Amino acid sequence: MLLDKPYCIVYYGYNTKDKVGIMKRVLISFAASLSYVPDNTERTAKKMSDFDVVYQTWPSRKAMAKEIRLQQSRPHRSDNWTSCIPLKDNE
Repeated sequence: MLLDKPYCIVYYGYNTKDKVGIMKRVLISFAASLSYVPDNTERTAKKMSDFDVVYQTWPSRKAMAKEIRLQQSRPHRSDNWTSCIPLKDNE
């Protein structure tokens, strides 16, 4: 890669300047993802994107759980989010 790190970080949300209430998305190769440890693992999920892995950190675990539960209500697809720390039944 031409970058100094083997991954790309993108911030998006309603206040990207102060990084308040935003989501952070990290695109990383599969090989590099084997040793990558995301920040805030309790509210981080991952999914496969071709030969890369996408990690996304939500503003809260509740928001992440809602997104994952909505995806579980439809037929399974390969690009569904999976929580880094498994969800409990009551989440």
